[in-house]
Amino acid sequence: MSVAAIWFIVGTILLAVELASPLFVMFFFGLGAWAAGVTALFVDDIAIEVLVFGVASVAFLVSLRRLLVRTFRGRAQLSSDKASEGLPSLHAGKLAVVTRPIPQDGVGEIAVGGSFWRAVAPEPVAEGVRVRVLGHVPDDELTLEVVPCGDEVPGNPNS
Repeated sequence: MSVAAIWFIVGTILLAVELASPLFVMFFFGLGAWAAGVTALFVDDIAIEVLVFGVASVAFLVSLRRLLVRTFRGRAQLSSDKASEGLPSLHAGKLAVVTRPIPQDGVGEIAVGGSFWRAVAPEPVAEGVRVRVLGHVPDDELTLEVVPCGDEVPGNPNS
């Protein structure tokens, strides 16, 4: 088996290990191993391959980690979002029901549009209260801003 193939296998294993790791670091070492594998195709010196592995891993880690973590956590504005700036949120204006209480200056949960969303409100809102969705929280497309409508959902045991 060639040295390049070994580097590619190591890179693939590191990428697979990343799936079980919450740190999001092994991904970049996998990319570094693949860079070393490409180097091994042209250079027959293990010292140079290890150097490329280390430098490429650190370069990928430093340059891409912050961007990718923000993207996967839902806090990055993608270039395709530019076209939707100024347009109302998908759920804006809809009525929802609080499924987990929304504390003052905290995050609760609402049910709207057939799914559950994190929600914030300017005042505490109890579970079972009907709320109106204002839109997404700026810089967080996964949390909705709501205001209470004042009425409880009929038949709710928490009413």
